[in-house]
Amino acid sequence: MWNPREAFDSTVCQSTSGLEVLQAGGLAGWNPQMKPTYVLIDGEPIELPTSRAVVATTPAGVQVVGEAVSPKYHPTPNEVLLPYMDQLIDEFGVDTWLAGSYNGGSVVFAQGFLPYTHQVGGLEVRDTVTLMTSHDGSLPTSVLTEPLCANRAMVNVDLAKSPHSVAFRHTGGAADRISKNLEVFHEHLYTYLDAWSEAGTRLAGAAVTHRELEKMLVEIYPAPRQGASATRTRWETKIELMFQEATRTSADPRRVTLFDTLVGGATWFDQYYPARGTRRDYNRAVRSVQDTRGKSELASKLLGYVD
Repeated sequence: MWNPREAFDSTVCQSTSGLEVLQAGGLAGWNPQMKPTYVLIDGEPIELPTSRAVVATTPAGVQVVGEAVSPKYHPTPNEVLLPYMDQLIDEFGVDTWLAGSYNGGSVVFAQGFLPYTHQVGGLEVRDTVTLMTSHDGSLPTSVLTEPLCANRAMVNVDLAKSPHSVAFRHTGGAADRISKNLEVFHEHLYTYLDAWSEAGTRLAGAAVTHRELEKMLVEIYPAPRQGASATRTRWETKIELMFQEATRTSADPRRVTLFDTLVGGATWFDQYYPARGTRRDYNRAVRSVQDTRGKSELASKLLGYVD
């Protein structure tokens, strides 16, 4: 099944011990610490008052895993993920994991696969929960529920009154907030999965022709009124790719369900959405698992066609 993290430094692990998973992924015992940073002025090192580095003992040795973080930043050991991992193991029976890191350890994750698959509109779905934290301040400590659909896309969308994730900034009160969230984590997970399944079933029950699908996509993503020709070309490419991915997902050669359309749109966001910056692969993967606004807006608009 397609998974955005498999292209990065990750390890598949079968275990019912959260600590064993972290150890297998090379994530245990990093002990991140704040260190001063310096700049050379006339050959003399001058400490920067507004910047710190985060140094950790990783499998590659002692190295900087966070650069230019705020002095108010609170380093978080990877073991902060363990209480969630233990709940997933004890209450949900998770024993298959993917654990690893991005960008030299600046972001780490442990992804647990719930021990079942289910069908929505004839498509196989595998529910996963990903636990993430960062050492460079780029991401908060996060708990993300992420259904993987049809071997093709991660349909991690926020639904009305049921967000797919919860996040905790690296501040002094993070430990208390995480502790309180743990008390309701299992209830939140069940609630989200139920809401996601209900929304998916509603979308799977509505079908359109290929011509109707193309018209619908243009209504959801109107053509740009002005701008450079490259802007219109990007819009046309987006509509074409979403259409192609939706029809390729469908089991019916003549019609497409709205759930097929959501999976096709999620595929575009995961695999085709223009990733910017010098770390494009890294940025794309982080966007897949963290920034779900585009997918959520598409899900909301498609549900509007059902109502």
